[in-house]
Amino acid sequence: MAKLVDLMKELRDMKASVEKVENIVEKRLVGEDTPLKDEIAITKEFELLKDKGALKLVSLEEALKSVGVHRPSRKAGR
Repeated sequence: MAKLVDLMKELRDMKASVEKVENIVEKRLVGEDTPLKDEIAITKEFELLKDKGALKLVSLEEALKSVGVHRPSRKAGR
């Protein structure tokens, strides 16, 4: 049970971090702030990889498993 509580805290922390990043990205896209050189470079790299099909979306379960976190499977009806 303690591991589940720790995992939930970690997920909440990650969600907060992602929301902060989303806000920064939104500001850049709206044009409130001029993007930095490294931000422009990483965006170009991302677009290049995306165009080549080199990016792969994975499920949350697969991502967690790759870092050694195993979620218990949910039972039907819960």
